[in-house]
Amino acid sequence: MTARTILQIAVLDPTLRSRELARRAICRLGHVPVTFASLDELQEHGSEVESFGVFLLACPRDPALFQPLIAQVREILGHQVPLILSACKSQFRVMSVLHADALSTVVHAPSSFKDTYRLLETDLLRRGVPIAERVLEWQGYRFVLDEDKAELAGAVIKLRPREFDLAVAFFRNVNRLLTREWLFVNVWGRKEEESGPVSRSLDVSVSGLRRKLGLHFKLQAIWGQGYQLSDMPERPDDQSQRFLSRMASVETGMGKAIG
Repeated sequence: MTARTILQIAVLDPTLRSRELARRAICRLGHVPVTFASLDELQEHGSEVESFGVFLLACPRDPALFQPLIAQVREILGHQVPLILSACKSQFRVMSVLHADALSTVVHAPSSFKDTYRLLETDLLRRGVPIAERVLEWQGYRFVLDEDKAELAGAVIKLRPREFDLAVAFFRNVNRLLTREWLFVNVWGRKEEESGPVSRSLDVSVSGLRRKLGLHFKLQAIWGQGYQLSDMPERPDDQSQRFLSRMASVETGMGKAIG
């Protein structure tokens, strides 16, 4: 089987919310996001910008600003990297006339995660770029990637966006160890040390995901390394072992209370 091509898809957007929506959508589509909050950050990236497969640029509302911004981005990237120019409604017609060509696409600025996902999905397919399936299924679990919708045996399970992103990462990598560093970079979009010196956000999110999806013995912590989702069936004594552990905890608590 031929491996699917994975691209680096870059985003330049000064607004954190829309930049984060784009980052998450790119991950869901099976590619690698590289995000920038400013032109200065992009310039600091150096010659690596030439490796970008597609570049999503959020254009400012002021026409006096977006024209020079596009020119500066083109100067940095060269003329081989395809551009997706995200424009507000009032800009759309003018930008379509001035900048739409074989390499550049002008799109309406998305307002939600689903809009962002569909926008990128449509553009990548138009360019012939392979993407991940919109629905991910495994052993009775079903995840609709553009809707943050999770189901188990047909029953809807409510997951927070971060939990959903974690679930997608684990279910795409069954039986593979995902290190803490990899999970922070690919799910949180930053390194673990950037989340604080004693960040527990990953462990708390995994705990919540394990409980909500019933993955008590399938989603395991690998001490000092990370987490792994296993496709091994639960052993017949798993339920009894869980019961005994709970009983031991209860007895310990009662003993402390009596003492």
